[in-house]
Amino acid sequence: MYVCILNDKFELPLSRKELAELSGMSPETVMRILKKFNEEGFIQMNGKSLLIKDMLRLKHVSETG
Repeated sequence: MYVCILNDKFELPLSRKELAELSGMSPETVMRILKKFNEEGFIQMNGKSLLIKDMLRLKHVSETG
């Protein structure tokens, strides 16, 4: 499956809790993953604003785990 993102910056319309419910994870796990992705430079977060900084590495993680 290929997803095309026209803009690498967007607002998250969901709360962390809603994201967790949709993904089948706990809110703590979602926060831990987002924090790790932020620290490793995949994304940049500011409140509900999210910027994808390294799409290739993020895609690689999504494919390989």
